[in-house]
Amino acid sequence: MPRQSAVPKYRLHKPTGQAVVTVRNPDGTRSDHYLGKHNSPESRSEYARIVGNIGKNGYIPPADAQHVTIDEVMLAFIRFAEKYYRHADGTPTGELDEFKRSLATIRPKYGHTVAASFGPLALEEVRNGMVAAGWSRKVINRRVGRIKRMFKWAASRQLIRAEVYGALKLLDGLKAGRSDARETDPVKPVDPALVDATLPHLGRHLRAMVELQRHTGMRPGEVVMVHLADIDRTGAVWSFRPRHHKMAHTGRERVILIGPKGQAIINEFIAEGRVVDPTAPLFSPRRAREERFDAMRANRKTRVQPSQADRRKKNPKLQPAEAYTAHTYAHAIRVAAQKAFPLPKPMARRDGESWSDWRQRLKMKHAAAVKEWLGVHHWHPNQLRHLFGTIVRESHGLEPVQYLLGHASAKTSEIYAEKNAKLAASVAAAVG
Repeated sequence: MPRQSAVPKYRLHKPTGQAVVTVRNPDGTRSDHYLGKHNSPESRSEYARIVGNIGKNGYIPPADAQHVTIDEVMLAFIRFAEKYYRHADGTPTGELDEFKRSLATIRPKYGHTVAASFGPLALEEVRNGMVAAGWSRKVINRRVGRIKRMFKWAASRQLIRAEVYGALKLLDGLKAGRSDARETDPVKPVDPALVDATLPHLGRHLRAMVELQRHTGMRPGEVVMVHLADIDRTGAVWSFRPRHHKMAHTGRERVILIGPKGQAIINEFIAEGRVVDPTAPLFSPRRAREERFDAMRANRKTRVQPSQADRRKKNPKLQPAEAYTAHTYAHAIRVAAQKAFPLPKPMARRDGESWSDWRQRLKMKHAAAVKEWLGVHHWHPNQLRHLFGTIVRESHGLEPVQYLLGHASAKTSEIYAEKNAKLAASVAAAVG
């Protein structure tokens, strides 16, 4: 049998139209290096450089700071981030996904270029693409900041010269009112009437999550990870200590107090006996689907044919996850809100109209109307936290808001708890 060549092949990556070469790393793993547009002179030159750097063992030795490409920097950084951005139990944090989304903005045009040539003007061009895509100013600043952090890490590992990162720092963030980036409105408490109208269009698990967050002020990322093992149910008021929370890396402890209303929601799930493992998520899309199927079978009026008694696949490729995420939770609420408040008839999808044509028509003819509709009827889970803080502040003042929401300072609590305008007006009427 002929010996396989140690020189990797120059190949076409069909989804992106780029040239790609796969090389073996010192640890035995393989990594792809994207070279630019397939069959372009630049990609051929980059391929020749990589092949020329392959050592005797078949892998690329650490590139010097003069020739390392942005693709190589990103690959090294993501490997570092996969180990660094992890919770205490080893699961990845949300910051890893945020880095991947941020770095994806520079890869299509600059991935194959030399990192030393990437300066403030190139980063500004990437940022202009984010503005053109309609991203908000705050999101753009955060993602550009993550790109700078990657270059800072690369400079600390001597993958690039420190001057490259120093030059990128010269690009200031976008200022409010001084750029074309979209500005977002401050997060306000959700109208309880909107929540009540949305609840019937949510499944039992999602409905319970909304109600529990509404009565405790949890963050969306906390309500999706409720485990019975993490709840102290001995006292009159229960204490929930989430395994992961936003400020865990600072060493602070997060304690969420659950009163009678929240306890009733959890007790409903305990009484059914479906949650056998206390370390399993209390709210689970996988169990929600099983419950839905059980209800459908129980309500079936016709006899099941023997050939259809068990049509489940033994090892399905796609199946619901064991736990919700903050993103899937927010998406479910958005879909339920659209069911509760359908789009007006001129904006609704027409019979036979494709989804792409419908979205294009909304964008071209009804953009202002859709924006207004979203502003009135759309809401997201974090607004429940603001609603809880506002209610507590109106009845008990700002100090308990700080503890219940887990804030380090009362100044942060003021952002989440709206001031009681009615009380201020009554005081002004009496005093003034």
